[in-house]
Amino acid sequence: MPNLLPLFTELVFPDYCAAVGFADGISSANVVGYKQYELTGSEFMYTVGVQFKAMTASGDYTISTKIFDTDAVSGDAIYVFDYQNWDLTCYTFMGYNNTTGESEGWSVTYADGTGGNVNSFDVSMGDNLWLMTSDAVSISGEVAASGSTKLTFTVTADDYMFEFANPYPVDTTFADLETFCQSGDCFYTFNHVDWDLECFTYMGSGFGWSATYADGTGGTISDSSRVALPAGTGAFLMPGDSREWTVTFNY
Repeated sequence: MPNLLPLFTELVFPDYCAAVGFADGISSANVVGYKQYELTGSEFMYTVGVQFKAMTASGDYTISTKIFDTDAVSGDAIYVFDYQNWDLTCYTFMGYNNTTGESEGWSVTYADGTGGNVNSFDVSMGDNLWLMTSDAVSISGEVAASGSTKLTFTVTADDYMFEFANPYPVDTTFADLETFCQSGDCFYTFNHVDWDLECFTYMGSGFGWSATYADGTGGTISDSSRVALPAGTGAFLMPGDSREWTVTFNY
């Protein structure tokens, strides 16, 4: 397996170390990670592949008046891709009631064209989100345990496309993907500038990747050391049949 090294400019371990013992006898098996998403240049949207588990019993993050660790502001929007309807579901924060000060919740426009309002919604490790927010967004939580982590993608009649986020907050290269992908497997990333998906299809060992970009152009990627998914971003994997990816990482 490739040696995946942590990007310390993007990942901080502020509180706990693996299997650290404390004076009161409590020990922590995992590490707490932290990442901040900041817009640069012409960007207006964050692409977030959720890499951490929430430090809660369920391990899920509840998005209500906070977007992970950051206060939500009226007009902040979170987009989630619905591959069944091949379109985006949009959650927009409505702000606070001027009289009571209570949250007005989130307005939802679903990918099938329906809509509604919710007070909150949950997201989990591995989810792929697009955030259009007024401020930089930070997220902290539990990093997968040191050693090896296996991701399993089981293809069924209903599940053929999978949200895809590296289980560790590190860059993922095409070489990393080639350790488990087979010819015909493809993954999709969202290009928010052209507002469409980009598709990368593996053509087999030694043949590289066929790329179809959101602007309609295409080409072949033969440099396997090229970054396929920058740390903290998400994608969608469409394997030809069931796949397992084992990632080895030590901190």
